[in-house]
Amino acid sequence: MELGDNKDAIDSYEDERDILDGSDGPKVKKTRRKLIKSCAFCRKRKLRCDQKKPICSTCSQRRFSTCIYPSYDASEQIFGPEPVQIPSAEDDLRRRIAELETKLREAQLSDNEVEKVPNPLRDLFWLQTKDNGRRIIFGPTAMRTFVMKSNKWGFLELWRKVKIARDQLKRKTGHTMLKENCLVEVPFTERTTSHLPLNLVQETCAALPSYETILRLLTVFFEEKNLFEINEMLDQKKVIDDFRAAFVAGPPLPLTSERPIVNILPFAKKNYYPVGVIIGILSLVYYRVKIPTEIERFLVFLTGLSTAKVMYVERIQMLFLRYYYRASVSGCPDSSHYMILVNSLVQEAVQMGLNRPIRTVFKDQETHVGRLDILENLWCWILIADFDVAFHGGQSLQVTPELIHNDNFFNDDSRTSYGLLKRFLKMVRPMVHSVYGKYKPDLEAHEEKIIDFIETELPPIWFLTEAKRVDAFSIVEERVLCHLLSMLLSFNGLRFLVYGEVSARLKNGGLLTSMISFIVCINLLHYAHEQDMKSCPPLTQNDSKELGPHLTRAVTTTAKLLARAISMFYGIAYYKLTLFESGLMIANPHINEQICDFKTLRVQSDMHLSLMGSFELFRNMFDGLLSDRLFRMNALRSYSLTIFFTMERVGRVIIDKVLEYRTSAENAWIAQFQKDLTPEDPGFILSADEPMPPALPINEDEIKPDMAGLISEDFWASYNLGLEELMSKADTDKMFSDFMLWD
Repeated sequence: MELGDNKDAIDSYEDERDILDGSDGPKVKKTRRKLIKSCAFCRKRKLRCDQKKPICSTCSQRRFSTCIYPSYDASEQIFGPEPVQIPSAEDDLRRRIAELETKLREAQLSDNEVEKVPNPLRDLFWLQTKDNGRRIIFGPTAMRTFVMKSNKWGFLELWRKVKIARDQLKRKTGHTMLKENCLVEVPFTERTTSHLPLNLVQETCAALPSYETILRLLTVFFEEKNLFEINEMLDQKKVIDDFRAAFVAGPPLPLTSERPIVNILPFAKKNYYPVGVIIGILSLVYYRVKIPTEIERFLVFLTGLSTAKVMYVERIQMLFLRYYYRASVSGCPDSSHYMILVNSLVQEAVQMGLNRPIRTVFKDQETHVGRLDILENLWCWILIADFDVAFHGGQSLQVTPELIHNDNFFNDDSRTSYGLLKRFLKMVRPMVHSVYGKYKPDLEAHEEKIIDFIETELPPIWFLTEAKRVDAFSIVEERVLCHLLSMLLSFNGLRFLVYGEVSARLKNGGLLTSMISFIVCINLLHYAHEQDMKSCPPLTQNDSKELGPHLTRAVTTTAKLLARAISMFYGIAYYKLTLFESGLMIANPHINEQICDFKTLRVQSDMHLSLMGSFELFRNMFDGLLSDRLFRMNALRSYSLTIFFTMERVGRVIIDKVLEYRTSAENAWIAQFQKDLTPEDPGFILSADEPMPPALPINEDEIKPDMAGLISEDFWASYNLGLEELMSKADTDKMFSDFMLWD
């Protein structure tokens, strides 16, 4: 019972009193009804309410402006059969607005049908083509689609320079996503004695750690909830029992006294998938980036089996672990390197019946499938994987509404991680469906719902942006927040790119969300690095070849959001700096512009965010992150982070060039304008390096009609020439040299 309910209970201690009416007749028993004192928000969310007015502490912490408290007639409350709520002025206003909206809809609609506009997002896609014949298509919500379809700022040309830095990293780390493809050419190991080839099981045994080490690592996986939020989709007891039944230990080794694995036994009908689950856990906890070829070959073999003889729950669990592992190490911000895995995972889970009421379908089968609540958790994570690939990869959801045979699955009001994930899925799945539907979706309404969700379901966002209280967020809350911020950026970009919206509110919203997203990512990454420094310092030293476990998890959580934030921010900056109809932006900036307030995602209609102030802050935060030598050294072990650093530098080079040539064009035009006003002063013309003195005030209203065209013409002539010169330089990769040093 919450604090508010306790107070209500104390206030109503006379609930069952008998009250006499003062006559000789029989006694009439009337009850005292309990006052509802908690505010509407706390009561709806079942949160603790201290009932302060005009705003309680819970709502104040979430930066709300006021609380809504119920109003009662005292006599009705004391003696009436039900408490009668008297509408407040705000309630009455809301009722009147709802009535007017209903009348307006009735007046505008015919036959009670909304006018349906064809969905232009269905025609937005980008086909990635490779010279070797590989083809992948990306839909409207994929970051690649937004970047490629809005390529008016030289990004594609300079992106080719990013590949130089990427190739350097690949040569140093050996990173490749072709490992599976190469397995067919890798020979099996031979026995050192008989020279007889090993079979797949024997080869796998040789690559495994000791029996005792595996048992210890399985315990770590289930106990470290701050590293492995997915561990509750597996039944710990069943996994340990499967390990003891399948893995055969040999005699202890003299040096370590630990026993090597000498054989792996299948379960009935050659079912090796419980073994695949255990090796999937080892991939996350033990092997990390460097999975031995023998282990990779074993997992690929199990994944590729395709008869009805493989339809085990453990196969679904193994496929999910493979997806989760690849999402952690692939460095792919658009899900392309694991979309095939997830497509197979989803289809087989549906074929097995996980999309139906699990407690009914699998009743009394716990011996074979494990606990049923664990199975429901597995289905929840499968839906998260489906969303991940659909949204970030630009595809429609595999699990359509028709495939959901248990709508109550999403109705979970618990304050648990799985309750949050289910409410998240309940909100975002219809949004993704609408993007690929026949009719134009209301993306602005989607954005409002997302912001409401962030404000009501998650800790205050300023804990991450200003207070740096990263520990206030659980790792599931971090994941949900990063997904939601990615959606805000995507919908904002689609409204601009496809819907053609150019309002100041939209641009300010994109700029604010980009900045908040960037700060969130930086703080999560830096906090994870500090955790690794404390818990596993050897992995943060010079001789380590991989990321620490906390930084690995943080990169997995933030990778897609960081890529969107960087591309969106520099896209907005380029658009605004090359829009000359806005007048003098550099030489005569607007004095009413303000720096972003990072306490909220909401944009006020009269807000004027400073692009130049935000750009300077963006650069300083990024440079500050890389100024930490240990962080930079560890981050460059991550393929994902290296690509993001080079992306940021590409955007910075472009915007620096835009600023240079726009400043030059504006100053040159102003100098000419003032010379025309004072022709008797021939010495007024500025040299190229001389700053513009405030000799004469410039009235933009007088010069604006001609100014835009003249400045634009001068700017594009200089910018195109400068970009061509930049692209012609063979040593453009030096732009990355300040952070690509492996010191």
